[in-house]
Amino acid sequence: MAEMMTGHYERGISRPATDTQKRMGDALGVSGDYLSEGTTTNVAQAKFEDRELLPQF
Repeated sequence: MAEMMTGHYERGISRPATDTQKRMGDALGVSGDYLSEGTTTNVAQAKFEDRELLPQF
């Protein structure tokens, strides 16, 4: 990733594409939500309670 683009992301001039944001999060050990919002407190969490449906995913 070019330094110029990183600077644009940091200053809020532009936002990375979803795949770029995922790779950045993976490299930094944080979620895409954290990179976007700066927090993980409202991150949706999956709860699989129907054991019959679980194998379909």
